[in-house]
This record gives sequence, structure tokens and C-alpha cells, in this order.
Amino acid sequence: MNVGGLDDEKLSVLSQWAAGLQRDSRAEVVAAGRAIELLVDEIERLHVLLWAGPLDAVPTDPDPDDARPLARDEPEPARSLRQRLQHRLAGTPRTST
Repeated sequence: MNVGGLDDEKLSVLSQWAAGLQRDSRAEVVAAGRAIELLVDEIERLHVLLWAGPLDAVPTDPDPDDARPLARDEPEPARSLRQRLQHRLAGTPRTST
């Protein structure tokens, strides 16, 4: 069994499941289908951002000599990947497919 990432085929299967679940008469099943659909859309959007971004956006070996103390009015760097992504994507408009 291949446990690799979500390729196009797996995302397509998830989209089909989501569509099927959304046709159910039970509200909680419809909600689960919608949640899967939203997650697939988000994964596809992040794939586009990942491949469209500059390759040198994140330095691989940051120079410790470049580190400098923050100015008083400068915000503290994000402490987690989630916060950094939320900050970076905050200005990115979402498009629906």
C-alpha cells in the first residue's frame, strides 16, 4: 500500500466522495461532504501557491550573522508554521473553482 502524499488521483477520489456525501438526506453527512470538499479546495490552492512561489523565498542556510534584534515597533516573528502561513496567505485572494 502506497502511503505517499495526496496526488491528483487521490484528490479526485476525495472530491467524488464529497459530492456523493453532499447528496445524502442527513444533514451531518452533507456537512462532512462539504468539509471534505473545502479541504480538497484548500489543498489544491496551496499546491498552486507552492509551485507559483519563488524558489528562493526561504533561505536554506540562514546566516547567523544576519540575525538582528527586533526594533521596538517591529512585530515578533511567528512562532509556528501555521502562524507564518496564515500571515503569508492573509492577503492572498481565494478563487472558487
